[in-house]
Amino acid sequence: MIDPRTFLASSGAALLAAPLAAEAMPLDFGPKIALIRFQGDRAPDVDEPLHALFVAAGGFHYAVAARDSWVGSFPLQRTGPPVWPMGASVAAFKQGPDQLTVLYVEPESGQLNAQWRFRGHAEWNGPAPILPSHPPAPSGGSLAVAAQGSNRWFVVFADKTGNLFSSGVDGGAAWTKAQRLTPSLDAFAEQGSNVVAIEQAPGLVSALFVAKSSRRVHVCWRETGDLAWNGPAPIHSLLKPAPPGAGIAAASLPGDRWWVFYVDDSGTLTANRVTGRDPWQAPEAISVSNTAPPGALVAAANQTDWLINVFVVDRDGVLRLYWRAQDATQWSGPLKMTPPGFTTPGAAVTAAKQSDDITVVVVVAGDGRPYICWVVGTGQWQGPARISWSRLMRADVSDAAAGEKTQDIYGPFPQSVTGSHVPKSTARIAQLTGPGTLNPLDPWGGYGVDLGASTDHKTNPSDPGRLYIFSGDVTLCDLLEPDAVRDGFVDPDRYPPWDADLVAYTDEGVLRKGGFAFRVVSDLVRAQPPAQGFKSIYHPFTVERLGLLGTDEGPTGAFSYDGRVYVFVVAAGPVSYLATSDQPDQPHTFALRFKFSSDKFWQVAPVVVRNADHPELPAQTGDGLVMIGQGGYPEGVHLAWMPLAEGRLPERAEMLFYAGATTTDRGTRYRWSPREEEARNLFAMVPGYTAVSLAWLPAPARWIVVYSRAKAPWDSNGDRSPRGPIVARVAANLTSWSDEIVIYDPARDRLNGVFWDGKRSWAYGAFIIHRFTSWSPGSSEIHLRFLLSLFEPYQLQLVESRIHLPDVPFWRRVVQVFIQFLTRETFKVDRG
Repeated sequence: MIDPRTFLASSGAALLAAPLAAEAMPLDFGPKIALIRFQGDRAPDVDEPLHALFVAAGGFHYAVAARDSWVGSFPLQRTGPPVWPMGASVAAFKQGPDQLTVLYVEPESGQLNAQWRFRGHAEWNGPAPILPSHPPAPSGGSLAVAAQGSNRWFVVFADKTGNLFSSGVDGGAAWTKAQRLTPSLDAFAEQGSNVVAIEQAPGLVSALFVAKSSRRVHVCWRETGDLAWNGPAPIHSLLKPAPPGAGIAAASLPGDRWWVFYVDDSGTLTANRVTGRDPWQAPEAISVSNTAPPGALVAAANQTDWLINVFVVDRDGVLRLYWRAQDATQWSGPLKMTPPGFTTPGAAVTAAKQSDDITVVVVVAGDGRPYICWVVGTGQWQGPARISWSRLMRADVSDAAAGEKTQDIYGPFPQSVTGSHVPKSTARIAQLTGPGTLNPLDPWGGYGVDLGASTDHKTNPSDPGRLYIFSGDVTLCDLLEPDAVRDGFVDPDRYPPWDADLVAYTDEGVLRKGGFAFRVVSDLVRAQPPAQGFKSIYHPFTVERLGLLGTDEGPTGAFSYDGRVYVFVVAAGPVSYLATSDQPDQPHTFALRFKFSSDKFWQVAPVVVRNADHPELPAQTGDGLVMIGQGGYPEGVHLAWMPLAEGRLPERAEMLFYAGATTTDRGTRYRWSPREEEARNLFAMVPGYTAVSLAWLPAPARWIVVYSRAKAPWDSNGDRSPRGPIVARVAANLTSWSDEIVIYDPARDRLNGVFWDGKRSWAYGAFIIHRFTSWSPGSSEIHLRFLLSLFEPYQLQLVESRIHLPDVPFWRRVVQVFIQFLTRETFKVDRG
């Protein structure tokens, strides 16, 4: 289930884009993960397990390294809309031996906020601002924390004007007023600049960053007892330029010997070193030039007391390791730790000690999720391995090429049609899933499920076809995790994860008591303990480069053409993608066809058509795909089309968007544009989440679209009600739609008192089942069958409602009644 407010609040920083020229490169801020050891309840077998704290889609999360594996993610935020931009930088430190504090920039106010917990307590406190006021920082901006002695800490950040500020705290006292580190005359630093803070020598705190004008590494410093910061000053006269705000990291060896690392304009991983309070040394090239994007994010850690590691993701998306021993005279490496294309060039990396013997590095992979590589002592590095299902960033998928040519087509004036709900016609046919139904789900490891975009699919023209259902989030049963806490927030590292999506199919073509039975696409996995053999669990819907789809992600619409199934999905962003498979009944990954939209089409409902049947479309021969999309600001429903042809896959460059119609002497001119931004609203949408579903009924020659006007009871959206209805619109021409027709109203349609189950119930996810929808020409009624979700119960409901169409010509109805009498069949929708 997808909540647009989650996406709007999560539209923060992402990884570095593909390399640009250094002077023009817009550096991003993260996502940055804080790694820190602290006592926790999630890994009781470890005294001080390593915590990974990060901002993922849906809020602030942490994962924990237990003795044998990582577990995560666990959201710190339990209620209300998320307040952290996805991928934002976080900083964590021990504010004394018994307090773990996490800092981040609150996106609305730009103020530094904290959450904290105490040793022996599982609950987190906050969030709360650390200061009454300070110059605001950009949402997702970098934060750096350094200690000064054993009981004082400083946080350093760059505000929205490009100046560095700092605040300090002694033990559990109040934070001090923010102090400026840099002059304000020329916006000395990049806003939100990457910065690293270290205790360079006992009592000497240094903050390092790449300045905006000079493009060189600068340092500000502060000794114990100082009332203000000193500097800024370049650390050496031979510095080579680097992009303003470039990624920067630091690590040390015994004897207060420090190195600071960054990638300069030539793409060279570079280090400068210093010992205690001595001057900084000249820069040293660690790598060859053109290794990584200029300004790439870097990480550093001590593998042992005498060995330093530095990490960077190169231009091929490979995580590289370079290292230097205490007595070595030069740097060694690289060791390539991941395959090419594993992540985005220049991606964010973080390194730390998991224990005295284990060193880890965390990188956000191309699917947007965090992975680790690790080493025990000075042994062989292992990994990468995923540590959380939560997505920290959009998947690394390039925008597909759009077309260039606008097209006009002339057709008849669009006919206005109407429709009305047939009184007392709405009824629940069956609860389709859950205990006691034809589809109990628990044999496949599931308990409940929602949504359900569907399509009829034929592998070849003689195939009778199967109905495929692509569900939304699945809640799990004890088959998968006997001790799982079903509180809706815990997302442990299990397979399938909580909220993954299920694919099912059926050959049944006639409804029976209970609806219809389906089979679930499944994996056979080893049971625990292994002596119990194997068990069958559902195979989560998985897309190339996106991976599994988690919370707030899922299929939105599906179609079949030329022996392949295609599924539109929405993933964190929101961004919609098109995926495809020629074996949808097998536990295979769907191929990613292209990225589609992050604006007006992130909920997509597709229908395959014969172009000649629809004079408003930009082609009148062959086949095409009609796409209704919900999105945009203000929200509305939009129309797109692209050609389909046997023997080739759909091309994003051939997609056109309906950009309006005008009346001319030649008839109505329909304008179709290759630019999504020119797509016109077909009709406005009440702001808020809804799925959309579309069908074409050739017998009455009508389109029908279905969507919800409800909201979740916990949603603060004032434009909707938890008891809002499911509505439909009908049309003869895709550009001219009827008024809304209420097909399910929880106040009007009681449905035998068993339909509405709890205080958290609301009506959403109405998806038309084409196979079971029919047309009655005698009464001029659509017998609409659709799936409906209610949240409580968290199961699919199969519902029927009838819509009367008064505008269907009488002659068409008479002919169809005669045909119906001869064939003894009802008129179904076109299955494409």
